[in-house]
Amino acid sequence: MTIFFLRLFRILSIIISNLLFCVFVVPILLLLRITRIPHNSVLLKSVNVWAKTNCRLLGIVVEKKGSKPQHGGAFIPCNHLSYTDIPVIASVMPCVFVSKEEVKRWPIFGILSMTAGTIFVNRSSKKSTYSAIKYAERVLSQGTNIVVFPEATTSDGKVIKRFNSAFFFLPERLDVRVQPVVISYLDDDSKPISHKVAWYGDMNIFIHLWNITGMTRIKAVVHFCDVINNNQENKLNRKDLALLCEKSVREVFEKIN
Repeated sequence: MTIFFLRLFRILSIIISNLLFCVFVVPILLLLRITRIPHNSVLLKSVNVWAKTNCRLLGIVVEKKGSKPQHGGAFIPCNHLSYTDIPVIASVMPCVFVSKEEVKRWPIFGILSMTAGTIFVNRSSKKSTYSAIKYAERVLSQGTNIVVFPEATTSDGKVIKRFNSAFFFLPERLDVRVQPVVISYLDDDSKPISHKVAWYGDMNIFIHLWNITGMTRIKAVVHFCDVINNNQENKLNRKDLALLCEKSVREVFEKIN
């Protein structure tokens, strides 16, 4: 019965907090964008507060390992396990995410992602890709990190899927630092539970949320790997970058899990 009320409290708190964010914060951010008033720092701070709040309500404690980008403006490829990855990453560093265009149409999350400055890409459209690159250039020039999930979908938490090289069109065309990141989930005893937190396939999101909110505490480990040199003197194509990043992520993930 105690677990039942814990789940109920967490889920209701998450729904209410996100609705409040949509009602009170999103309109202000949209107004700043429409009036073209510089608001990048306000946006990133708002997203950071949103992320930390959702992690806390979900019972997720975030632990950072390695050195995160010190000056921003880095391209961050990361493995993908669940929707919880979004607040986990956003809670430890200022960033925007690259996402498929369909996310725009998702209830609530679509509004939140658009407000947060997410870079939407329809990879079958050259026009969409070009627009994404131009937007990414502006984001990087502001010193903001860009996060992508090259697996193109969530995994089952047991293996790292093959990285899709299409996601690396940005560092291939732009002079930007590339730093892979690994997300893993552990329990109170530091035992791997990535497979329990993973949301994949045709899992019902409500049943999944019910299950993870019943866990007393979840430790999310965000491991920053070494930076991959990708400057003009040592420019790598997108396929080579994808392979190097996939290798780095897999090695760390397998050690933890």
